[in-house]
Amino acid sequence: MREIRSRLQWPYLKEASVRSIPLLVVAFVLLTPVFCAPAVSAQEDLGVLTREAGMRGLRIDSVFAPFDNPRSPGCAVGVLEEGRLAFARGYGMANLDHGIAITSRSIFRIGSVSKQFTAAVVVLLAREGVFSLDDGIRKYFPELPELYSPITVRNLLHHTSGIRDYLELMEMRGVGDEATYTEDDVVRLLSRQKALNFDPGSQYRYSNSGYLLLSRLVHRTTGMTLRDQAQRLLFEPLGMERTHFHDDHREIVPDRATGYGSGSNGRFFVDQTTLDIVGDGGVFTSIEDLSRWMDNFFELSVGGPDWLATMETRGILTNGDTLDYALGLRTGLQRGLPTVGHGGAFVGYRAATLRYPSEAVSVMVLCNYARTDPSQMAGEVGEIWLEDRMDPRPDPQAVSEPPSGTSREEATTPLLTSDEQRPFLGEYYSEEVDATYRILRGDDGLVLDVNDGLTLPLERRGQDTLIGEWLTLTFWIEGGSMAGFRAGSGRAGGIVFTRR
Repeated sequence: MREIRSRLQWPYLKEASVRSIPLLVVAFVLLTPVFCAPAVSAQEDLGVLTREAGMRGLRIDSVFAPFDNPRSPGCAVGVLEEGRLAFARGYGMANLDHGIAITSRSIFRIGSVSKQFTAAVVVLLAREGVFSLDDGIRKYFPELPELYSPITVRNLLHHTSGIRDYLELMEMRGVGDEATYTEDDVVRLLSRQKALNFDPGSQYRYSNSGYLLLSRLVHRTTGMTLRDQAQRLLFEPLGMERTHFHDDHREIVPDRATGYGSGSNGRFFVDQTTLDIVGDGGVFTSIEDLSRWMDNFFELSVGGPDWLATMETRGILTNGDTLDYALGLRTGLQRGLPTVGHGGAFVGYRAATLRYPSEAVSVMVLCNYARTDPSQMAGEVGEIWLEDRMDPRPDPQAVSEPPSGTSREEATTPLLTSDEQRPFLGEYYSEEVDATYRILRGDDGLVLDVNDGLTLPLERRGQDTLIGEWLTLTFWIEGGSMAGFRAGSGRAGGIVFTRR
């Protein structure tokens, strides 16, 4: 199997600022005699592509201009067209401590963009006969409760399992991304659950738990880690020498971009994790390496047509509805052009891939700053690159506006009086997340204390509901008093807490 590296070319690696172009031209002129005669036609072809990239590149520069300075983290962007990395550039700094700039070789954590790699490994192993995508997961995870029995491997891939998201379950325990826990810890947490978000196959709800279980499935059925299987099946054949599933936070990674966040004062801080969990995330890669992966969706050196068809098969619910989510990939439409892509966000990293199959074009955006939106920026880059092949922009005046004087904001309930607060006060425990919540009086109303650590101000919505920043508590009454509540946070709902 030949490596993609023999096909991909990098005619326009624009690492320096636009102001540096004259220096590059001088260098090219000085080095021109080195090229032998037979290479002239190829150089002329690359020159046409370079000029096109340069004109578009100035517009791409404007998209990333807020990060193009030596005092800010930023992004790397790449555009792959017909097997060529036609544009690649870094904006901002990979490391603010040492003043290291972002380039197309900088290594980023790509968050949930990793899911397509996990899905690819699972599909290839299923083709090898290791397991079937329609196997029930309790065949491989007998410790999970009976309520997981209808869930298949395919449900995990399509986010139709109903399994609660482990990141939100951990957050309900007061455990954040900076904590240290293992994949086995998560499986034990999932084993404590008494309910699912919905009946398997009946709905779609994004769940990182499913892709973590896929990582454990690979390990339990092959005796090899997801990292090693991805290396064997994907990264090595594609020549992705600087890409891996990062399952050891102590590992040294040359050219790694540090992840950053920023506070209300605008100052940057390091935002990374010690978690070694992979499957739902965890891939480290660069624009140059990622371009080899994106090219494989066209070249199919790894997998072949049947593999691609499986990867891009959209999920179907039990009621017959078809999802836009396939296997670690989301399908869509942008101004008339079909798209396939995915975004990623974890700690101080953000990432997105966006592929235009009909045009043989892919856009990749990798960022090391939490307050960026690579999916939005990838779409903007795609429009710059393919504007003449897209449908006209919709008329802004044709977009309906809400009638004057109306508000979309949900009405708030007045602050609770002391007497109204009293029924909610107390201590509540959940066996499902092994957490104790205390509802207390604060200076400005009710406050939720999570496991004697995290605190959240609470507001009332309706007669029986309190809400925090990311958490909703819906109470029930027994014997005339508040007996407990069900906690929910989007991807993990209905967690039962009872009064102690």
